[in-house]
Amino acid sequence: MLSLPVFIGGIKLKESINNKKKSKLGMRRTGFIIAFLAPTILAFCVFYLYPIITVFVTSFCKWDYSNITSPEFFGFQDLWNNYEYIFKKYPFFWEALKNSATWALLGAIVQIPIATLIALALSRKVKGIKFVRNVYIIPNMISTAAMGVIFLQLYNPSYGIINPIIRIFNKDFTDSVLLLKGPAFIAMTCAYIFFTGTTTLMILGNIMAVPEEVREAAMLDGASGLKQDWFITIPMIKGTLKTVSVLAATSGFLLYNEVIS
Repeated sequence: MLSLPVFIGGIKLKESINNKKKSKLGMRRTGFIIAFLAPTILAFCVFYLYPIITVFVTSFCKWDYSNITSPEFFGFQDLWNNYEYIFKKYPFFWEALKNSATWALLGAIVQIPIATLIALALSRKVKGIKFVRNVYIIPNMISTAAMGVIFLQLYNPSYGIINPIIRIFNKDFTDSVLLLKGPAFIAMTCAYIFFTGTTTLMILGNIMAVPEEVREAAMLDGASGLKQDWFITIPMIKGTLKTVSVLAATSGFLLYNEVIS
């Protein structure tokens, strides 16, 4: 029969071996995760982090088409020349910032509710709903540049469909909508605010992940239809709604892509 000290020593030895095994397993898992994240981290550093650092550094330099390969540092006395030009001298900066902020706000308070309503409608289990989902998603697969060209054709004063609609109310209208200060902003907003394909898919995926047991329990309590959406579904996907709100606001600040297109 083993003595008590030997027995305790054996237990401690087993615990030590188990801890070493767990430590090795944890290191392997960590290495596995790092190996899978490495390509994404590398791509982020090359395509996002490096350009951001470059733009920040060159903001303190004279850098234009005359010296595009060799930025010239202003020096500490003229360090803020570029920022002074943008904030004080450039005539369109504050207007552009206001428009971008407005688009970001509209993305969060208009686009997200629209996307949520569409996602709730597409989550219904009715006949033909899969076909409807595909029809809705296909237009949102078009690239940003192509979408800009499509809307340019719509707003074209010669053969676009917008000007004839305006002439129903104003027979003498012949201008281009994109060249009028107020209507141009509305036109660009309409070209962006109603295209919610990616956002809708993210919300829809989260809605479909809501456990059926929760829905069934809600139905037993008398909650169905809109009540179930409002009191059950939306509270359970609020994390996703916060995320897509940030993404929509970011897209609003990047709307100049369509303008350039």
